[in-house]
Amino acid sequence: MTTVRRALLALSVVLLVLVPACASSGGAKESTLDRAKREGVIRVGFTNENPFGYVTADAKLTGEDVEVARAVFGKLGIQNLEGVVTEFAGLVPGLQASRFDAVTAGFFIKPARCEQVLFSEPIVCVGTGIVTAAGNPLNIHSYADMAANSQVRVGVLNGAYEETYAKTAGVPADRIVVFPDGPSGVAGVQSGRIDVLCMNALSAQTLVDTAKDPKIERALPFVDPVVDGKSVKGCGGIAFRQEDATLRDAFNAELAKIKVSGELLALIKPFGFSEGELPDLTTEQLCAK
Repeated sequence: MTTVRRALLALSVVLLVLVPACASSGGAKESTLDRAKREGVIRVGFTNENPFGYVTADAKLTGEDVEVARAVFGKLGIQNLEGVVTEFAGLVPGLQASRFDAVTAGFFIKPARCEQVLFSEPIVCVGTGIVTAAGNPLNIHSYADMAANSQVRVGVLNGAYEETYAKTAGVPADRIVVFPDGPSGVAGVQSGRIDVLCMNALSAQTLVDTAKDPKIERALPFVDPVVDGKSVKGCGGIAFRQEDATLRDAFNAELAKIKVSGELLALIKPFGFSEGELPDLTTEQLCAK
């Protein structure tokens, strides 16, 4: 082999190594939407809270948020949802750390959260409910009742807005007990550790139904919390990372279509929701409140 041929061969090897490297480093970063479409799967974070996102006895990932997300992502060409269970307080950190690509956990759209994540348009809006001992012996029907009775010990879920509602109403921190999830909070009521467990109304009812314990109940009626002089309900949406606006926008476009067609209502009805829980507010409005 001549010196010239050796040089040409060496040069060709160098080019084979450098060209792919340059293409990789110079190309645009693949978006989460494009990656999910290519792989046919998207990871969703959930808290195992019925009716929003949970795993059934036969290991199926389902729930109101999950089924809506499954339908919408399917229309985007992403057919499979991979669930990642986490505690409620871990939803935002897990999303930001890319443990999952979206949150499907009945995650209420609140101004403070809007600074951390991108929300879809709201899917459902629900009021607050409480779980108490049967007969509601302390006669609790509002957060104001909890604040007025110094004997009431209040249970809330870690990272949930019910803690804010209780404190705003005047319940001191030393009477608030934080639980990692709904079942442990119900156990707190059953054991007498707390007197009321606060959460959204549908989850409260589902937990009572699931427990099948005649010693506890969902106390009715219950007045929704008042913040800045206004009665508030929690409106939940799907949460995305701040850098995933393309994914959020694509999700919103398909969500709008199924709202108009009636498919959204059909998807949420099996989980106890009705037309009365369909939102009349936008994410922009909820983030500004």
